Amino acid sequence: MLQPQYEDPTEHLWSLAWGRNISRFLGLAIELDALGKMGEEPITVTEASVRWGLPETSARVLAQSLCCMRILVHKNGLLTKSELAQNLAAGGVLLDECRKPLASIDVLKGELQSPKPQAWYQIRDDGQAPDDSTLNPGFYRKLHPIRLTWGEQLAGRYDFSGHRELIDIGGASGGWLMGIRTKAPHLRCVIYDIAAACAVADELIAEAGQQEHIRTVTGNFFDEQIPSGADVALLANVLHDWTIDDCRRILANVHHALPVGGVLLVNEAYFEDDWSAGSMFPLHQAFVVNGEQDKCGWQPSFGEMESLLAEEGFTPAGRAHNLVISHRA
Repeated sequence: MLQPQYEDPTEHLWSLAWGRNISRFLGLAIELDALGKMGEEPITVTEASVRWGLPETSARVLAQSLCCMRILVHKNGLLTKSELAQNLAAGGVLLDECRKPLASIDVLKGELQSPKPQAWYQIRDDGQAPDDSTLNPGFYRKLHPIRLTWGEQLAGRYDFSGHRELIDIGGASGGWLMGIRTKAPHLRCVIYDIAAACAVADELIAEAGQQEHIRTVTGNFFDEQIPSGADVALLANVLHDWTIDDCRRILANVHHALPVGGVLLVNEAYFEDDWSAGSMFPLHQAFVVNGEQDKCGWQPSFGEMESLLAEEGFTPAGRAHNLVISHRA
């Protein structure tokens, strides 16, 4: 749960009000290539000011902003890059998000008053991906590196040693499975997704030399033909794309594909049950999947997902960071 870091609640409100400027500082750091210009060795603020092309007083403020974001670390008068800085440098889609100009309040108001239908609803209604830039090969490839990271992180939160076959439903590029297999190389894996995603996944699987361990199956998870045979299934950032009624259809088909006692892992950026969160990422995801009524997603809390799973014949068995674990009854 996100908690104020100060005794004075007005300081917490100040930090919220300053959120827009924090985003601007991050965007400026990216535009200046501040992290790249630092190199890998610790440097002083004086050295940073030269490399960043800023007066030393201004470089100090920018450095302090990045330290507040935990992107830089200041110790013994020297600045070094944190692990977050390394992740930021590697995340293409994350960099794009940071570079986006800040929309005005009027623009935000308009987006919430008249949300557009999400493009992927053509998959539900027509059985195929929309013919636009939303789900093209470049999109799948661009998100692949971050999916690799997320898969490796998931394998650190859940022990796959007792499983033999994992199916990733809506698995896109295969990044989640490749990341998971770095810590669970014994797993046989299946990607189940639409043809456009499987085509890219096949290329990336071949590039990674994983053909013996990961295969693709083309399909639509609104159909009942999700392949059986796996003893653990993964829905990673999938259910939040669809309405709750659509989620029920998907879960019913997953239930049909899994054996009794099989495990379903639902990975999402969950809100806590009181809709607070340890970061702003769940709110970001909620905004991303918002759309026109009946053609939008929803960002669940842990409890909301557990209730939905129970309605569809799954027994919730645990929570972890971004993860709800359940068994097929």
